[in-house]
Amino acid sequence: MEDSDDMQYAIHRWARRLSAWLGLTTREHAERRTLPTSDEEEAPRATTAPDTPCSVNFPSIGAYPSSTRAAALGRTPKASVQSDGSDETLVSSSGIRATGNGVNKNPGSQRTRQSVAGGRGGNTPLVLTPGFLAGLFLSMVVCVGILLFSILGGRRGWDSPRIVNLAESTGIDHLYFTFPSIAISMTLTLMWSASEMEIRRMQPLLNLVDDDGPAPPEKTVLLEYTRKMQFLAWWPACQHKDWMVACASLISILTLSFSPLFGALLAVREVWWTGPDILVNSTAKISLNAPENYMDMTAFQAASSFAAADVMYDIGSPPFVSGGYTVAEFTLPKGVSGAVSAEREAILSQASCFAPSGSNLTIDLNSRPEVFHNYVQFGECSYEFAVNSDATYFFGLSTADCGDDVARVSPQYRPVLFWFFVSKPQPAASVTLCKPHATAQLVSVSVNLTTARTDVSTIAPVPDDGAAAADIGSFAHNGLFFNGSILDQTALARLQAIREQLPGAVFEAAKARDPLLQDTFIGRKDAFTALAQDVYTTYLSLIAKSVYFVADETPLAVAHSWFCKRLYVVEQPAIILTIILTVVVLAGGAVHATHRAARRRLPLPPLFGTLAAAGWLTAHADVARALARADSCGELVKRLAGHRYFIDRASGRVLRVPDSPQRDSRSHGPLSPPPSETEKAGGPPSRAGWWQGWKLTARRG
Repeated sequence: MEDSDDMQYAIHRWARRLSAWLGLTTREHAERRTLPTSDEEEAPRATTAPDTPCSVNFPSIGAYPSSTRAAALGRTPKASVQSDGSDETLVSSSGIRATGNGVNKNPGSQRTRQSVAGGRGGNTPLVLTPGFLAGLFLSMVVCVGILLFSILGGRRGWDSPRIVNLAESTGIDHLYFTFPSIAISMTLTLMWSASEMEIRRMQPLLNLVDDDGPAPPEKTVLLEYTRKMQFLAWWPACQHKDWMVACASLISILTLSFSPLFGALLAVREVWWTGPDILVNSTAKISLNAPENYMDMTAFQAASSFAAADVMYDIGSPPFVSGGYTVAEFTLPKGVSGAVSAEREAILSQASCFAPSGSNLTIDLNSRPEVFHNYVQFGECSYEFAVNSDATYFFGLSTADCGDDVARVSPQYRPVLFWFFVSKPQPAASVTLCKPHATAQLVSVSVNLTTARTDVSTIAPVPDDGAAAADIGSFAHNGLFFNGSILDQTALARLQAIREQLPGAVFEAAKARDPLLQDTFIGRKDAFTALAQDVYTTYLSLIAKSVYFVADETPLAVAHSWFCKRLYVVEQPAIILTIILTVVVLAGGAVHATHRAARRRLPLPPLFGTLAAAGWLTAHADVARALARADSCGELVKRLAGHRYFIDRASGRVLRVPDSPQRDSRSHGPLSPPPSETEKAGGPPSRAGWWQGWKLTARRG
C-alpha cells in the first residue's frame, strides 16, 4: 500500500509540473479530460488538397471553442473579449490570462519571455554588429588615408621593378598585378551590400515599432524590399518615406564604382628619373693655356676638319661642346646609361659676321689671265683683293687691318675676312667680315652617356678674374692667324691647310644649297654670311679646349639621370575614389548610427531570417487567423486591410488594432480608448485614439 501511494504521489507531482509548463492548472487539466466530445465541438481540421500525394492535417485556427466548452474551461471565448473600461485587455497572448481585476501572468511564461528578450541582442545579423561595421568603416578610412598620401606625396612614384614587371607582363602574371586592388574593392562593396540588404530586410520590423505608433499593412506586414534590385530599391523606399533604406540603397549604387576606380588607380610610366649623385673627377678648368701647348697646330687642324665635316655631313658636336659652348670636362661614369649633369664653367665662343655695306668689281682685260679687282666697304673700312687665275671658283681668308685699335693687336686677335669669287658664267664676289668673341659662363651641362651629346643652358656669366680671363672678351683668338716667328714649318703648313679648309667648307655648304651659285652670288649678297658664321663658330668652340682650359684633378659630384619605369597612382581616379569613399563613410556611418538607434526598440525574434522566426512573429491568434483564412493574394491583402500593426515589446509578437476609419465610425476596438467628451457631443473624433490605445497596451504588456 505504501508503495502504491508513493507511486500515485509521484505521478501526481509530475502531472502538476507538466501542466504548469503547458500553462494549465491541474484542475483545468482534469476538467478537460472529463468533458464530453461531440462532432460539432470537435475542432475541424484543415487539410491539404485531396489530390496531393500526401494529406497533412492541421487544426484550423479559425475554429474557436463554443460558449459551453469555454464555460466548462473557465475561459471567456476569444470572440467575446471586449473593452468595457474597467478591464481594457487585448486578446491575450500565450502566458497571459484576462481577469476581471487585471492581467495575471503565468510565472513560467514570464520566464520564457525574459529568456527571449535576453537573447535578442544575439539575434542581430552579423553584418549589423558593431565589430563588422567597425571593420568596414575602418577599412574605408584607411583607404582614404592611403589615397590622400598617394595624391599629395606620391607624385614621384615608386621604384618597384618586380611590380613593374608584373604590370607589363601578360597572362597569369598580369593578374597578380591587378588582383589586389580589385579584391579590396570587391570586399568593400560586398561588405556594404550585405549590411544594406539587412537594412532593407529589417525595415518592415522597424516600421512595426515606430514612434508614430501602429502602421498600416502597406508599411509593415505587406512591405518587402529584398526582392527589389539594388538599383531600384531606393525609389519605393522614398515613396514609403523609409529614408534609411533609400540612403543605404543609393550608397550601394555608389559603391559599385569602387571596382573600376580601384582598377584604374595604378599605372606604370616611363619617366626621366634623377638618382643620387655620382662622384667623378674634373679634368679641366678655365684658364689661359700656354701657347707652347698648342702651337703645333694639331688640335687646330683637327678642329677645322671636324667643323668642315659637321657642315657637310651634320655629324653633331663632340662631348662637352654644344651651341658655341665649350664646357670644362670631367670623367664620365662607366657601366651606366642615361645622362649626367652638373654645374660647370664654360667658354661661349661666338663669331659675329657681317656682309659689306658696298662692293665694286673691276676687270683688267689687258693682263693674261684676266685680273679681277674686288673692292668692299665695311663702314669706314675698305678692303681689296685681286684674283688672276683661269679657275672658276676662288675662296680664301685674310685679316682685317682697318682701324688703329685693330692694327695694334696681334694677328691672332684680329677680325677675319672670308672671301669667295666665281668667274663664270658671270664674274661675282662675296666677302664676309667675322669678329670672334669668347666669354666665360656658369652653365648647367648634361651629357648623354650613350651618344655623348651635350646640352647646355646658361645660369649666369662668370665675372672676369684678372689674368684668367684677360683675353676672353673682344679680342678672342681667331685661330687662323699667328705670329709666324713662333711657328715652325710644319705648324705653318698645318695652319695653311686650316685656312684653305674652313672657307672651302663654307663654299661647299653654299654649293649644296645652290648648285649653280647664281642666287648665292648675285641674288643674295649675304648668302655666305650665315654659312660662314655657322662654320667659324663651330671651329672657335672646338679650339677653345686648347686655348682657354688647363688640366685639373678635383673630385666632382654629378647627378645621374636615366629613363626608368616607375609605379604611379593615377591622380584623377584617386581623387574621385577619395571623394566617394569619404561620402560613403560619412553617409553610411550616419545611416548605420540611425539604424542602430532604431533597432533598440525592436525585439528581434530568435533565429531571425528563418521561417521559424517569421512564424514566431505572426503566432498571435488574431494575426494568424487573418493569414490562415486567405486563399489568394488579393484575399490576403483584403484580410490584412483595415488594421494597423505593431510589435508588442513585451511578447515580441505582431499585433494589430483597427484602423482610424473604424474609430471615426464609433467602432472602437479593444485598444481604442473610450470616446472623448468631444466625440460624445457629436464632434470630430480624437486624432490620437488608436495611438493612445497602443500606448496603453504597451504599458500593460
